[in-house]
Amino acid sequence: MTLCEIGQFFKRLPSANQGGSLAFFGCWFGGRPDGVAMLKSVSLNKEILILDFVEGERVEISGPSDVEVLEDALIIWRASSVVCYWDNFGEMLSPASRKHYRFKVVDDNVQVSTNHKHSIIPQKGAPAFEMAWYVHPDFSGPEYNRERGKIRG
Repeated sequence: MTLCEIGQFFKRLPSANQGGSLAFFGCWFGGRPDGVAMLKSVSLNKEILILDFVEGERVEISGPSDVEVLEDALIIWRASSVVCYWDNFGEMLSPASRKHYRFKVVDDNVQVSTNHKHSIIPQKGAPAFEMAWYVHPDFSGPEYNRERGKIRG
């Protein structure tokens, strides 16, 4: 699937699936799947898929491939890098206060850097990106679980 086709795929999602809990390399954004980021726009810049969300979050996925859509989520299994930007609730908005997680795949490992107080540890073999519009209550804790081709629960 080409980058253009992946972008079109996001744009054609049914309205009920235009948002969800976000995860990067096996880590839930915000620590658990209890937040819903609503997709505002999808764009492409060279080899980067850019997802902008209603509350200001931005996800940039470089070299996305191996896309899977299940009843509960849209998953991108591979990418060369993923960057997520956001603003902390209640903080004065400025470029200096903008938070980020930067994931980069090097060989078989995922390196991560952040300017946020909570660091995260990527899981080997986990998808590069997931937008889950449904998470079964048994899987609503901070632990991440995703098997290829299977919905949770």
